[in-house]
Parts: sequence; structure tokens; C-alpha cells
Amino acid sequence: MRAYIALEKYIVKEFRDFGVGVPVAFDESTAREESHRRKNVAALNQWLEIEIPEKTTMLDMSLPVSMQDSAVIECLKREDFLLTLFISEARKLFDKMDSKLYEKDDKKEKSKAVFGEFEAEKFAFLEKIQSGFELMNFINSKCKNHDMAISSALLYSAGITGNVYKDKTGERALLFNAAKDIEVVRNFQGDKSI
Repeated sequence: MRAYIALEKYIVKEFRDFGVGVPVAFDESTAREESHRRKNVAALNQWLEIEIPEKTTMLDMSLPVSMQDSAVIECLKREDFLLTLFISEARKLFDKMDSKLYEKDDKKEKSKAVFGEFEAEKFAFLEKIQSGFELMNFINSKCKNHDMAISSALLYSAGITGNVYKDKTGERALLFNAAKDIEVVRNFQGDKSI
């Protein structure tokens, strides 16, 4: 998908209330306006036309979890994501199961069933969250030191490439791993493609 970014913001992560990543614009004029000339240097503004992942792989900050794109919902349902997000509850469940002495063959089947129920219950909880912004705040509250960079990395590891949000300039995306997810298509200087 096409997007644009000011050259000086290329691969520079920014902290936002809803994640840590590289903000990109879907409108070229926004990137052009955000690019700045250096003081006392006779240079023109520079910005990039870039290729980024589709919006279907990004968490929409304004939509409830239940209305997110199906690809995002599948990422949020992933076993590794849910067990990492709810690690303390999962450990307690595992310890409780371990204390019950199941037969070896029976233990694998029972643990699979118990953790399957656990994951379904935890996703049902997430599905009730009313916006992507609230989901990010919840994930952040569960992460060590309430670190938004860790929250963003957790979502990225589950397959969610960033957030889609709106600000005063219009709709934008915050890419969690821009170094992997941005491909430069063209470089603009002034009003010319270079």
C-alpha cells in the first residue's frame, strides 16, 4: 500500500499514546509539509513515497476489537499472543494443572483442552474492548514497566504491523517495525522526483 514520509522521519521511531513506531501519512501533501529545510542550507524539502503493509494487518484505533479486520482478529486469537499477554494467569493455570496428577497420555490432552478454554475466555474478554486505543492501553497495562515499546513489539510478534489512526492531518499509520515494513519507491525533492 502506498504511503509517504518526510525524509528526516524515515525510520525514526516516535512515542505515541497508542504505540511506538514510525508514523507515515497516506497523503503526499502531509509528508511534504512535514519535511523541513535545514537552517542556512540551500536545500529543498525532501520526502519519500513508500510501500507499507496493507491496513488489514493494522489495528484501527477507532474501532472496537470485535469490528477489526479479520486478519487482526486472527492475530489477537493466536495462542502465543494470548499466553504472553495473560502470562501470570497462564502460569497459575499451569501450576494448578501440574498439581493434579494426570496420567502422562491424558495430561497432554487435558492441558490442550484447558488451555484452549483459557484462550477462548481471554479472547472473549479482549473482544469486548471498545476501541483499538483502549486495547493498546490494556496491553500496555499488562506489559512489564508499562512500556509502550514492549506493547507494540508484542502486537508485531503476533502479526499486527501497526496502528491506523487519525490526527489533524488526516488518516495515518504508525508502523511498529518500519525497518522491515517500509520499502522506498521514490524520493522527492522540492516538487521533483529524484
